Amino acid sequence: MWKPVDLPFQNSQSLSPLPTTDEIRACTNVLWETTASKVVTINDNIVVKYGGCINTCEGQALIYLERHVPEVPAPRLYAMYYEGKQLFLVMQRIPGVQLNAIWPTLTPSEKDGIIAKLQLIFNTIRNAECPWPDFYGGLDGGGVHHYLFYSQHGDQKFLGPFTGEPAFVAGLVGNYRALVERNNHPDYKARFYEKYLARVLQGHRLH
Repeated sequence: MWKPVDLPFQNSQSLSPLPTTDEIRACTNVLWETTASKVVTINDNIVVKYGGCINTCEGQALIYLERHVPEVPAPRLYAMYYEGKQLFLVMQRIPGVQLNAIWPTLTPSEKDGIIAKLQLIFNTIRNAECPWPDFYGGLDGGGVHHYLFYSQHGDQKFLGPFTGEPAFVAGLVGNYRALVERNNHPDYKARFYEKYLARVLQGHRLH
């Protein structure tokens, strides 16, 4: 049975030694950066994603895939911890090139081959069973990580996690209604959700 890991976390199969926090922050080989987070390449084997806007659900998902759906080719998580208000995800670096950089140069058959591989990966993920019966939420045991379950003021009332499909739909509708009313927006979409979503979003297989 899946159980979210506690932090700080270190994979028993991680590379040794792992970079220190000071080494990570001093790294100048930046792959990606925003005002609140950064991804840096430490060496040929390790990349680190860190910052104030990184969520533990990303690390928990990588651990879940490694332990329960290992056929999915996701990077392995070596460590996850907080330093102050910043979350650090120390991960396996997988060699390769950005797909968008080479896509225009690929032949139709090469593109079809990549698409077929991606379809197999997504089907494998979709076929993975939900680790908790009748649970609607994230692999970290928390709420639903989706923009429709976002609250500007951190109000957790409608964000989950939920038990059962009706509670999930009610949370989605309630959170959107609260967002509309808080910002004095027209409520036509909220009324549409309230009338129809419970009829449409039903009979799901949890995965």
